Amino acid sequence: EKEIIRELAQQYLWDGQTRKSVETFQKALAITPEDIQVELGMAQALAWDHQYRQALKAYDEILKNNSSDIHALLGKAEVLSWRDNLEEAYVLYEKVLNHNPDNISALIGQARISVWQGYHRKGIELYQEILRKYPDNPDALEGLAFAYYWNKDEVHARSILKTLLSIHPDRKAG
Repeated sequence: EKEIIRELAQQYLWDGQTRKSVETFQKALAITPEDIQVELGMAQALAWDHQYRQALKAYDEILKNNSSDIHALLGKAEVLSWRDNLEEAYVLYEKVLNHNPDNISALIGQARISVWQGYHRKGIELYQEILRKYPDNPDALEGLAFAYYWNKDEVHARSILKTLLSIHPDRKAG
């Protein structure tokens, strides 16, 4: 039963029904309060429902028991970056990379933060480095295009977007 409830909550989340997802994850937590997958799902659902403080508390609770949980570190870093706590988010991405140097989510997170902080060239270099390891990654291609754009290099930005759309035609930049 708990797996069915967890899957239903996750489906609500992916369908954009964040409130329903939160409610369903709450039911799942009532059945299995120590299930890490349910706790992570609940934290993510809270974040997607714009309940950032509660999401951060949920991620902190997970990290209290396991300070190196990659999913919790990534989730917390993402929420922090949405709230403009960029330095703190960057440090969490670094912590992930200390455990797993090739974690694509952490690499992209750091590159994105560099661009958001105005370090466009550093962001470009980080995205290029990511694309050497993961040449067709759509998030890295899109990030690189925007880094070029913010670095006032529209020629390269457009070129990268054309590449992105040729590799991933269903992808819309933005």
